[in-house]
Amino acid sequence: MIRFEGVSKAFGGEQVLERVDLAFPKGRITVVVGRSGAGKSVILQHILGFLKPDQGTVFIDGEDSGHFTPQQWREKRKKFGMLFQNSALFDSMSVFENVAFPLIEHTQKSREEIAEIVQKKLALVGLVNAKHKSTASLSGGMRKRVALARAIALDPQVVLFDEPTSGLDPIVTTVINRLILDTQKATGCTYIVISHDIAATFRIAHKIAMLYDGRIVIDAPAEEVKNTKDPLVKQFIQGELTGPFDVFY
Repeated sequence: MIRFEGVSKAFGGEQVLERVDLAFPKGRITVVVGRSGAGKSVILQHILGFLKPDQGTVFIDGEDSGHFTPQQWREKRKKFGMLFQNSALFDSMSVFENVAFPLIEHTQKSREEIAEIVQKKLALVGLVNAKHKSTASLSGGMRKRVALARAIALDPQVVLFDEPTSGLDPIVTTVINRLILDTQKATGCTYIVISHDIAATFRIAHKIAMLYDGRIVIDAPAEEVKNTKDPLVKQFIQGELTGPFDVFY
């Protein structure tokens, strides 16, 4: 579905990605982990075309995205849903209006058709009875659920998640993880998740890739990552202070 081949990116002389090779399998959940500042969000920005590689190629649906025109990118982005770290809801709109927004902006569907779709998406995230509520009044967990319903409103092929459980308590985190699993199974979408929440990662991931020092140090099924003998990866997933990582405290 999406593939990085030899992708490098630097900002102001600082190498953030260095010859990254990484594939995101269709219809699966891939989680990219790594320390803060490791370049995880830079991966997302390349997928969406907001950044271009200094070297290497990002393939979308088998096509070299470096050759896409602005119009082609606009069309490609319609295939993507996005759940932002802070949910990025319109607080002046209701729950229903937030989920309906991409349908109004990008389709010619009737009001009745849009209402039916919004109802179905809200049902998937357990918020049918909250559709008339103001998003400004919602808890953090409910805002994430609305954001997920909006992200899948257009039936995208790919949904991108930027730290979906950041700032949530453990119980709400479990709810969001369950929704990620359930909605992915129901829709068959390709899910790409950026996270530093290791417990959540092992609950949802089919595959895990870890970024360190601009490179992919492991790219494997979740069970293989959990049982790794690699000292760098093992230290990170176990949160140990001693090991190859430089830890300052």
